[in-house]
Amino acid sequence: MNILPFAVNILWKVNSKLMNDFPLDYTVLDIETTGLSPRNSEIIELSALKIRNRKINEEFSVLVNPGCHISSFITDLTGINDAMVKDALCIEDALNSFIGFIGKDKVVGHNVMFDLNFIKENSPNKKIDVITSNTRNLSKTYKEIVTKSTMKKVDGIC
Repeated sequence: MNILPFAVNILWKVNSKLMNDFPLDYTVLDIETTGLSPRNSEIIELSALKIRNRKINEEFSVLVNPGCHISSFITDLTGINDAMVKDALCIEDALNSFIGFIGKDKVVGHNVMFDLNFIKENSPNKKIDVITSNTRNLSKTYKEIVTKSTMKKVDGIC
């Protein structure tokens, strides 16, 4: 389940004072991986939201075939399993589309350097501009709101 649209809307409503320092246009990104190490783990999903005038304008999400087994731990955490990625794009094609979607936008995301390290490992010649932001500070408020909603995997989100 792609929670990015929900997360962006919540962050804007709850943290509008903090978010006023952000530009009007940028891209929010999130990836899912088979583990924590960019050198020893693989990307299994690339997702992004293009924000224009502080509103969600366009969405991107693609599963990636990691070329290896996805552990039950990662499946439980992400909801992504081997069958879902069996016929998915290879990392090169998926990243070309993903980076094309981002374009020249600045990017933001929760713990975004984790995501960017995986992207850099798989596409070292691509440059992505990052908005410096400690979104971890926002996660406590986000987690409180999501806990009150019907979402179930809050601990995996924040």
